[in-house]
Amino acid sequence: YLCDNSDISNDFIVFNDDFYLLDIIDFSKIPYYFKNNQISLKYFKNNSFNEMAIRTRQFLFEKGKSLYDFKVHYPIIYNKVKLRYLIPLFKESFKNSGLGLSLRDLYGNWHNVSDKVFMEDNKIGINERYFDYYLKKFNLISGSNDPSDYEKEFLMKKYYKKSKWEI
Repeated sequence: YLCDNSDISNDFIVFNDDFYLLDIIDFSKIPYYFKNNQISLKYFKNNSFNEMAIRTRQFLFEKGKSLYDFKVHYPIIYNKVKLRYLIPLFKESFKNSGLGLSLRDLYGNWHNVSDKVFMEDNKIGINERYFDYYLKKFNLISGSNDPSDYEKEFLMKKYYKKSKWEI
């Protein structure tokens, strides 16, 4: 849909719903962040997200591609032409599993993006112990799926005015 929609620019940013901007970011200059040189085969939890990551790793390995883990919690720039090129690969992967592949990992490794930069992942549970550290280190953080009271309090203070998309 995104590739065929003329309202979307050729290069566009995917921004997850749990990202919190802490400062101004020049999105035209963000690199392709990765958190490991290889997509992991071991995960703390066994769930569909992790299974999809492992399937993507195997798919890329079989195709002779690099295996960087681009699943850092930070916005990513996609190009419509390059993204469209991946559609047949997704169709191929769905024959083996309904989970498909990790778009970030497939895009970055298939197209061998040149401006990749290591970044410590910034998916955090906002709590008093580590929060000041993350505020100094990142201009954007990704909140937890199950926010603590401290995280909720921070968000209410930082983003007290609701956006037009909130209920």
